[in-house]
Parts: sequence; C-alpha cells; structure tokens
Amino acid sequence: ESPQFARLELDYTKTLPNEGTLKAGLGFFSRWNKMDYTFNTTQNRTPFRSILKHNEYILSPFLSYSAQEGQLYYKIGLQADYDINRRNNPFIDQKRNTDLFYLYPSLSVKYNFSDYQEIDFRFTRNATRPDYPQLTPSVTYIDRQIFEQGNPKLKPEITNRVEINHSYSGKQAQINSTLYFNAIEKFISPVYSISSDDKLLLSYTNGSMLNKVGLDVEIPMELTPWLALNPVFSLSHTHTTGTHEGISLRSDAFCLTNDWELTLTPLKYTEIQAYFSYRSPTKVPQFKLKEDYYLDLSLRQGFLKDRLQISFSVTDIFDTSEWDSRSLKG
Repeated sequence: ESPQFARLELDYTKTLPNEGTLKAGLGFFSRWNKMDYTFNTTQNRTPFRSILKHNEYILSPFLSYSAQEGQLYYKIGLQADYDINRRNNPFIDQKRNTDLFYLYPSLSVKYNFSDYQEIDFRFTRNATRPDYPQLTPSVTYIDRQIFEQGNPKLKPEITNRVEINHSYSGKQAQINSTLYFNAIEKFISPVYSISSDDKLLLSYTNGSMLNKVGLDVEIPMELTPWLALNPVFSLSHTHTTGTHEGISLRSDAFCLTNDWELTLTPLKYTEIQAYFSYRSPTKVPQFKLKEDYYLDLSLRQGFLKDRLQISFSVTDIFDTSEWDSRSLKG
C-alpha cells in the first residue's frame, strides 16, 4: 500500500503593546503504512512472506516571541513533540511501540549594519525521522551482487545546529557566508555487510554522533547585463562515531566542494547556462570516496515574447561523474 500522511496546524498570533509578536500553536502530524513483502534468501528456500504495519502520531505544541529594536531583530521559540510510534509484524508476533518526548528550542538574532550588510546568529534543534524505504524490512535486489533491506528499528536523528550568517550586497556582486556547526545525535547511516554467499547487503542504522563544522561562501556576480557568474565554495570537517553489529561507523575527514554557475543571455529570450561541480576526496562511515566532478550545459529559447519556451540540457557532458568508493579496511 502507498504511505498515507495527514497534517493539521492551528496558529494564534498576537502583537503586544511593545510591538513584539507572540505566536502560539498546536500541530498534528500522522503517517501510516502497511508494508506487505515477500523474499527468500536462496533459490532453494520457500519465499518468506511478512507484513509490517506502521502508525505514527505526533502532537506538537509550540510558542515563540519575536521583536525588533532599532537595527536588532530577535526571535526565541520552543516546540515540544510527543511522538507515538506503533510498528507491528503480525506474522511473527513482533511489536515495537515507543512513546517519545522531544524539546526543540530555537533562537535567532539578526543585526543590520546598513542596507547592504547584515549578520545573523541562529540556533535550532529538530528531528529527522526515517522514511519508509529506510524502515521497510523487505529486500530489494539492486543487481546480482547487491541488495538492500530497511531497518524497522530505526530511530529519528536529532540535529543541533549553530550558525552565523553574514551577507554583503554591492552594486555588481554579493557575498553570502555561513559558518556552522552540526551535532547530530543518533544519525542515520547506511551500513554495508557481506553475506555468506559473498553478496553485498545495504541496510540502515543509527550511529552514535555526527559532528560537522563547515564554512559556505557564495559570491553571485552580475559582470555585465548579459553575463552572470555564481561561484559557491564549501569546506567542512565531519567526525562520526558508532558501531553496528561489530561494524565501525567511525570516520574523520575534510571535504571541499566547489560549484560554478555561468549564465549567458546573448539575446532577449535566449539563455545559455553552464554548471560545473567538484567534490574533493573524503570519507564516510566504512568507505573513502574519490574526487568527483562534472559539467552540465543547458539552453533555453523563448518565442512569442517568451510565452513559448524550448529547453535543451545535457547532464555530465564529458561523462566524468562516478561514485567511486573503497573500503576503509582496504
């Protein structure tokens, strides 16, 4: 069956005498699915059939206050989640029921130095819940050597993020930079193992902690009325910890990414765009990745005063991008 979702939110906003704004509300989110799956581990065994029923209900009251004093704007908030999770496999009489409570504080402070420059500090805490492909215990055969199986025991990962954003706007260029630190509790990670018949099994598990510090810089430039350039640079360091059935999820690596977007508009309704992306060698749990890069090209032509448009694009024009990984044990 296809997964079903429902969402409802009630908000109340009041402007206080000091011109501050108080906002309160109550959110409700639900998802449910019945996953009927059949698989066998070898060709000589009878296929095994099972059913996983999943129901989740989340009640989320929240409260926030925001105000502006001169060039300073700030907002503080708090959200609470009461998460009711029911997972049931009636074929083997296996149930996994959890009732969890989470608190998500948030803080944002922004200061405008001028009409062209501002700085922003933010702290947020939120949850990312596993999706159904990560939860479904059915086996999906990717090819003759690789198959994938979800993990119904996955827990949500909790992300604590601190960031400082700075932006400057000039006549022909802007500079947007973000310095951030992420601490992700129970991060969801792919995990790979080798079966007894030398097949590669991809599954998912919760690691212990993922810490990531990084700097993102974007410099969009309008060089001429018909030429625009947008380079983006990102440098980060990631450290992960955890184990899964004796498999280490530890990794410690830097990563540099660099994206360049060039846009040409030689005619009024003609746009030519080139996009180049580069990622340096890095490491993830269990694997080290080689560098990756590619170039995309696209053309858009408008007719009848741009009411009719024709687009043409080529992805990875030189066929250079590939996911090349090696085991950290090798």
